[in-house]
Amino acid sequence: MNADGSLDNSFLASGAGANGPVFTLAVQSDGKILIGGDFTSFNGTSRNRFARLNSDGTLDTAFLSTGTGANDQVFAVALQSDGKVLIGGLFTTVNNATRNRLARLNTDGTLDTRVPRYCRGRELFCAGDSRPI
Repeated sequence: MNADGSLDNSFLASGAGANGPVFTLAVQSDGKILIGGDFTSFNGTSRNRFARLNSDGTLDTAFLSTGTGANDQVFAVALQSDGKVLIGGLFTTVNNATRNRLARLNTDGTLDTRVPRYCRGRELFCAGDSRPI
């Protein structure tokens, strides 16, 4: 949307977008957009249930360039002050590692292995010092 509320026709001007529903999004300070949902590709590129978009709506191919994504739906995305990303949902693996419903990603989309392995709920919040709550 433009500042005046009108549709921004330059956003996602080329490509089909996600091939399934997007349930959540978060905008980073650099304008990039993290999305989570029940999709397996974005603009024809494999992205299992979470992805990062550039500010113009194109896929940021540097994010999650080597991972497999989540094996089930992502309902929540939260940004931490250190740039890392928390995702929550119905998944049990992320990037081929066991992560029951909660995972933390590094800034490039790789898995951060230093977080709890189980969580319930559809919303995530972060404390100011980057601790998940």
